[in-house]
Amino acid sequence: MLQETGVGTARLDGALTDAEGQERRRHRQGQCLMLQETGVGTARLDGALTMDSAGPLARPLTELAARGPLTLDLSGVSDADSAALALLLQARRAAETAGHTLTVTGWPTGLSGLLTLYALDELFPLPAGARA
Repeated sequence: MLQETGVGTARLDGALTDAEGQERRRHRQGQCLMLQETGVGTARLDGALTMDSAGPLARPLTELAARGPLTLDLSGVSDADSAALALLLQARRAAETAGHTLTVTGWPTGLSGLLTLYALDELFPLPAGARA
């Protein structure tokens, strides 16, 4: 139950559902990830792109990639693991199926290292000098 306690302040009483509690914990721990369309055919990911956060992004990113050519900026990604690569592969597959391209820019160092480790750098070319 939300109670207004003064001008511009409120208090939440009662138990949160499990999903609400997890979402609040992710925000507190800095794990919140945001997908933002920044223009026509461009989008940006900000936050931690890990197993804990990648799942909810699968559908919106896939739909965005299938709509048209997409340039996805990862420069705001603070942390990433192999789930990030799975998410990007899914988006690339959706783009290709629809006859479009997915270009990824701003690769975080750790993620570019995983890209090379898993030999996926042919699917997602890294800019010169970005090899980990």
